[in-house]
Amino acid sequence: MFQHFIRAIASAIFLFSASFVFAQVDLAANANNVSDLGTVCTVAGAVPITDATAKQCTFTPSVYKMSLFEMGLCTAHPFGANKLSDTFLTTNCVVTYVDSAPSQLDVAALLGGAPSTVNGTSTPPPEGTYPFVYMVMSSTFNIAGVFIHPTAGTFASTAVLTTIDNTVGAVGVEAVDTLTNFADSLATDCGSGFTGAAVPEGTMDAFLTDTALTRSPFSNGATGSVCDKSDKIIGVMTMNTPVTVTSDTTSVVFNFNLTNQGVQLFDDVGGFSGVPDGFGIGPFSGSFTVTNN
Repeated sequence: MFQHFIRAIASAIFLFSASFVFAQVDLAANANNVSDLGTVCTVAGAVPITDATAKQCTFTPSVYKMSLFEMGLCTAHPFGANKLSDTFLTTNCVVTYVDSAPSQLDVAALLGGAPSTVNGTSTPPPEGTYPFVYMVMSSTFNIAGVFIHPTAGTFASTAVLTTIDNTVGAVGVEAVDTLTNFADSLATDCGSGFTGAAVPEGTMDAFLTDTALTRSPFSNGATGSVCDKSDKIIGVMTMNTPVTVTSDTTSVVFNFNLTNQGVQLFDDVGGFSGVPDGFGIGPFSGSFTVTNN
């Protein structure tokens, strides 16, 4: 969906320094996934949103603050080949970075600039080829942005996600958005997985979990449309080009891609018009740069 995106990268560096441990868990299949994404917000048409089914579109944020707890590499998808495991499968994964109490990092502030070194503990993975990359983040993000359409007007974020500032010259106010359910369904249903988002470097999946990295079941897994297990979000990328680690590898840089993605505009009120009336967190993608001696 991002075949026309212009690459702009914000980077977080992870250097190898310590050892790792991992354990085996059992596979279950009672979770459920959704996969409905909107298109990039457009200035070519009469309105920014052209997807009448998803009623949303993505664009580049001015603020994108996230908290990163863990990062790693896997030889198999950590939620199973069918992506329906209700528990993160560590069997085929190694942890390359961990921070039990991370500070928020504004990734959007790094766009076009120098990489930022984060403060957790890094771990050298064994030599090998890893087609999958995962990140464990807080499910709460601080975001802001403004999208200007040549005829439809200005659409800037406010502190209230369901309110858009249409004032000319608005710059976008920072808002807090917590991901609690990917499904648009009954109040007791939990869509804990969002899968199959096509990005230039591969495919991005996201999963809502509790602090033990376990997902809610779909049926009766939510209360008031909020998944019972939604403390953290795990992003899993299936890389077009797997990450290869050798004895000469000295560092790995994860590149956040936020251009034309990261935040979304929504047309949720009344019938579809293509004119945004809401704002919120959107998908991101990324890639790895491996440095060898």
